[in-house]
Amino acid sequence: MKYILPHPCRCCGYLTYPAPYPEGGICEVCGWISLTRQEWHSQGGPPAALAEATSYFLRTGASDPSFQSSVRPPLPWEIPPEGWETFQNQLEREVQTVMATINSAFSEVELDENVIGLEQSRIMDDYWYNDPPQEYLDAMEVNHATHWTQVLPSLLMHYNEFFCFTNSGGFRYFAPAHATAALQSMRCGGDFDTEIILSALCAPRSDLWQHLSSAQQNALAAFLACVFRFSGHEDHVAAAGEALAGYWGRFPNSALMWD
Repeated sequence: MKYILPHPCRCCGYLTYPAPYPEGGICEVCGWISLTRQEWHSQGGPPAALAEATSYFLRTGASDPSFQSSVRPPLPWEIPPEGWETFQNQLEREVQTVMATINSAFSEVELDENVIGLEQSRIMDDYWYNDPPQEYLDAMEVNHATHWTQVLPSLLMHYNEFFCFTNSGGFRYFAPAHATAALQSMRCGGDFDTEIILSALCAPRSDLWQHLSSAQQNALAAFLACVFRFSGHEDHVAAAGEALAGYWGRFPNSALMWD
């Protein structure tokens, strides 16, 4: 006889599923309707919906108030495995880990005179020049922050074409700021434009990455893996997956996937 090992429901944690991604499976304990792996990454909000459903379950005993009459108490053999975490707790823990990895890898990176900064990139976008105008030379004196951790997310979004015009020094300085802002937005449901950094990491411009240390590249791979695993935006998941399937898949931290 072949025994099927149960798997925890992603909402309540009780062992009610015969597989990690049962198609259309409904948890009898909380009422959560399971998504297949493909559905999870193709719908634009499952993580947020799951976090909300878990919150409902902890308060009411069901993943949705309307399910309260149709769920049942857990059976003795359905107790969640030791160490099981809610999706929101997994997200919080992973974001904190990846942000710490980024901060450690890029902690000593500073803005120097060889960096094409935010304002310079705007002028390059406007002019596409060979001989820099005075406006560009003046922009070299504009420093929006003394360290990348102090760059405001709103400023990063304002210069949304930055990575098209910067150099490797600019990438090394502003990429961790973008990645950190994207992680914070993913954690709290903010509106930061994560597509800016994802597009840069997907672009075939290895010249931008040539001054990154192995630790810095591994930190950005961890960021991509976190987006792939936890983002509720289909386009972000697809972009992160594309980047991990290419250059960034060679680094150890790229291995973070479901299961």
